[in-house]
Amino acid sequence: MPEPATESCRNSRLRGKLRSEWFRVQAITHYWKAFLEFESALGIARVHDMREVAAFTDIIRPRRRGEYVKKYREVVVAQLLTPAPDVRAVMWKETTFKSGQHRHIGVEDDVIKRAIAKDKAFLDTHPTKRTKPKAGQPA
Repeated sequence: MPEPATESCRNSRLRGKLRSEWFRVQAITHYWKAFLEFESALGIARVHDMREVAAFTDIIRPRRRGEYVKKYREVVVAQLLTPAPDVRAVMWKETTFKSGQHRHIGVEDDVIKRAIAKDKAFLDTHPTKRTKPKAGQPA
């Protein structure tokens, strides 16, 4: 593939590569979050002796919830450390960082803060488009 002619095109391709990896990691995070919610629903169904729970007893074991939560937290941290392709991803990182999930598996605040700062620096130096100055403003 030939080298893109414009800076905007180069930035777009670079962000596209980041976006692909971000969506892959995001899908894993969504999976584990949904899994935990389903496991919780099964627990409620067990308490109320719902027979539908029997179909899942060989797959999801109630005494393993701690393992499931740990796995979810690990994938959240993986997503926090995955380079952000856009401002929305950075906003997700900042909000998720504030929730403190990373601390439960021993990841220091500074590690996440540095990753977010790196994302912001990247996005500042690789804008999606350059705005033209208005008439009478310096370029």
